Amino acid sequence: YKAQKKLGKQLEVPPSAHGFVRERRREAAYLIQSCATWRARKAGVSHLTTFHIMANAFPCSRYEDLDSYTQNHVLEQDLEMFMHRRHSTAVIIDTADGDLTVKPGSGGMMGEPNAPVEFLAAFHPRILNWQIELWRSDRVGARMFTAVCPFTGRRADTSITTFADDVAKKHFVTNPA
Repeated sequence: YKAQKKLGKQLEVPPSAHGFVRERRREAAYLIQSCATWRARKAGVSHLTTFHIMANAFPCSRYEDLDSYTQNHVLEQDLEMFMHRRHSTAVIIDTADGDLTVKPGSGGMMGEPNAPVEFLAAFHPRILNWQIELWRSDRVGARMFTAVCPFTGRRADTSITTFADDVAKKHFVTNPA
C-alpha cells in the first residue's frame, strides 16, 4: 500500500491533463476546448479541432516507459515485486480446444491501483513533446490558445487537452482557402 500511495503522489501532471487526475474532470477538458473555440471565433480566426482517440492506450504502453517510472517511484523493498508482476502478466483465453495463454509484452495491469499513474507517466511526456513541437511551428496559434493556468498561475497552452487517454487539439488555420 505504501508503494502505491507513494506512486500516486509523485506524478506531476501538465495543465492539459484531465481524467484520472483528482479535481480535473473530463468536463473541464471539454470546457477548455469550448472556450478556445469561442475565443478564436470572437477574434475571427480560422481554426479546427482534431480529436485523437487513443484506442487501447493502456495495453500499448511500453514496459520500458512504465518500468522507468516504477523504478523511480516505488519503495526499494517493493520494486522487485512490481517489476516481476508486470513482466509475468499473462491472459488466459478459453478456446474450444483448451486454454490459450498470451503474454502481452506491453501495457500496465488494468484494475491495479497504480496502473493509471504509471500510464499517465508514460503518456504525458509524449503529449508534451508533441505540444512543444506544434507550438514551435505555429507561433500565431500558440498565442491565440494561451491562457493562465488556474492550478499553477503560469501561462499554459489550451490548444491541447487530454482526457484520460484521448486528446483534443485546436489548430490555427493560416490560409483557409
